[in-house]
Amino acid sequence: MYIIYYYLYTAFDSVVEYGTISPKSKGYYTQQNVYITCHSRTPPSWYKNGKALPKKVSLNQMSIQIKNSKIRDSGNYTCLGTYDGIKEFSASSIIYVGSKSLFN
Repeated sequence: MYIIYYYLYTAFDSVVEYGTISPKSKGYYTQQNVYITCHSRTPPSWYKNGKALPKKVSLNQMSIQIKNSKIRDSGNYTCLGTYDGIKEFSASSIIYVGSKSLFN
């Protein structure tokens, strides 16, 4: 997969990077809150394992929050950025949720 990066230059010559997701991969214990952020010019579409995210996941334009995570929340989360109806990028984050014994 290729990830395309987009840049926005401000008056202070700082750079905002678009077309990325964070974290790229992370493990969580069950019952922890999971946060995933997509850096996009426009609000992205969100998917888990290739399917649109269910309504129970809290969406906040550029990020998602999964409260009190469960093992079944593990998966490949993808944000899809489009601009004027044209796909600009897709970026994925692999999330692992398990009991403490899984990570020890």
